[in-house]
Amino acid sequence: MDASVRPVGAACNDLQVMTSVEAVKPPTLGDRLRRARRHLGCSQFELASRLSVSQRHVSYVECDRARPSVRLLLAWVDTCQLTSADRTGLLDLAGFGFPPGVLEALAAGKADAGATEAALGALRMLLHEQEDTPAFVLDGSWNVLASNACGAWLGSMVAPRSIGIQAGQPVNLLDLLQGPDGFGRNLLNAEQVLPEILARARAEARSDGDLRQVLAGLGEPWRSMKTAGIDSQRPLLSRFRTPHGELALYSLLVTFGWPPQVGARSLRIEYLVPADGSSRTLLRREARRMHSSEQSRGADQ
Repeated sequence: MDASVRPVGAACNDLQVMTSVEAVKPPTLGDRLRRARRHLGCSQFELASRLSVSQRHVSYVECDRARPSVRLLLAWVDTCQLTSADRTGLLDLAGFGFPPGVLEALAAGKADAGATEAALGALRMLLHEQEDTPAFVLDGSWNVLASNACGAWLGSMVAPRSIGIQAGQPVNLLDLLQGPDGFGRNLLNAEQVLPEILARARAEARSDGDLRQVLAGLGEPWRSMKTAGIDSQRPLLSRFRTPHGELALYSLLVTFGWPPQVGARSLRIEYLVPADGSSRTLLRREARRMHSSEQSRGADQ
């Protein structure tokens, strides 16, 4: 058989030969992900093990026979140590990017209400791509603009005041962490997490006047909290107390590679990714329950 002809349904593998026609075509999402894996120097099986998926799924994604979820795509990017610019391009290829011109307008500080709403629409799509992972849209001042159903569920479990997010009321994440009805009340490792969050906010506030005003308006214990020597770039692990058991979640921010000068105009998504098996099981169970409830309501209507 000619090496340039692949049988229908054949799996993609490292020995696949590219024809001269394929070589000049723009690289697909699968092409770029395959190149990233090879540059890392690992096989499909090794990458699949790191991503906790099957080798067949990795093969299907690299052959463009399956589209990766947002969570898998971001994990692939992180595992292969790609840049923020690469991440932006891959999100666009996967269909998760912003409408044309919106990102440029936001970065240049020229976004009108329509462009901002278009960006929010794209981010909301990303929110709902993974309903078993709590996710929130934040602006540069750490205002929570939207959440997915799993994020709303988490808020209802650990911070009653966060219910305002679903009602369209502006809520600031820093403010939401304090007070008797905020996230801090059920944050089991608050003594570690809160200083790390404050260190990140202070680092961002150096180039963001609006965020500096938010920080200036915070009360205790934020004002007297020490953040010297804290690495604001390391993964943040939060442990929450819920009526269903403890949840351990890593914070993953998706910023789309915008330049630092975007400041308060920037929009981003914060995913809270399960850090252990029991947390993953709990979130998936609740996601299935919420999905079943929605289907039941739809059938009744």
